Amino acid sequence: MKRVLVFANPIAGSGRGKAVAELVADGLTAAGYGVALFFDRADAAPFRQEESCADAAVIIGGDGTLRAVAQRILGRSGTGPFPYPLLVVPMGTANLMGRHLGIRWTGRDVSGRICAALANGCVTHLDVASAAGGLMLMVAGVGLDGSVVHELARGRRGPITLWHYLGPILRATADYHFPSITVRVDERSVFGPAPALALVGNIREYGAGFPILPDARPDDGLLDVCVMPCASRSDLLRLAMAAAAAGEHVHEEGVVYLKGRRVFIDSPQWAAVQVDGEPAGLTPLDIRLLPCRIPFIVPPDHPYE
Repeated sequence: MKRVLVFANPIAGSGRGKAVAELVADGLTAAGYGVALFFDRADAAPFRQEESCADAAVIIGGDGTLRAVAQRILGRSGTGPFPYPLLVVPMGTANLMGRHLGIRWTGRDVSGRICAALANGCVTHLDVASAAGGLMLMVAGVGLDGSVVHELARGRRGPITLWHYLGPILRATADYHFPSITVRVDERSVFGPAPALALVGNIREYGAGFPILPDARPDDGLLDVCVMPCASRSDLLRLAMAAAAAGEHVHEEGVVYLKGRRVFIDSPQWAAVQVDGEPAGLTPLDIRLLPCRIPFIVPPDHPYE
């Protein structure tokens, strides 16, 4: 009998997270798996012994839940190897990792799909970095997107949808002062000081799915870095329109796009930072690719080789 941990955010999916987790746990038990179900916040709950002896972990929730669970597991095992693979059931707002892995599991057949994926054993290993005292699995940002995430967190009460971002976007944009930043990649200065927005990540998608880092691969052993000069709201609008047009922002004048293993971003005025859609303080931001990778269980037809 294989042992599976199920970590769930009970309020994910507009409050459906708890019911889905119980459905999944029942389905796994009926299929012969040993199951341990957790509803505690992964970044606050005490460690339980059963977490160290599992064959896989199912994570039900959004990207923030995934990041918290991955940090918890890696915190017990050091920098690797990661002890067991993760299987994502996306129920958050953006669901960047679920979208990237090609997972669209909804409805009452979710338990059957999870059992099939566990039996199939299709696993991909993705890069992971340290950032702002935690992990970065997807994308970190410095500048306006960081301000939006901070603004959202200040007023957040329970589950959110993409519509909840509208107010924070408007408020952050109205108050934004376009701070100068400097960017170093692998100890080499590549930008600044000058007003700009910076994004660093492992995957292409960001926000509502725009290819903000179009050349990124999560398994190439490198971080993608995109720095976009931005000194005014007209610059911001131009970049947003170019990003929406299939990633054309990387061809705008002055944009720096490159790859590396360590990225250091600073600002003399302090700039807001977000990591994987969560507020992560202010600059400076030091991002370092870790020597381990995280294994993910994926559908056989996942979208990249």
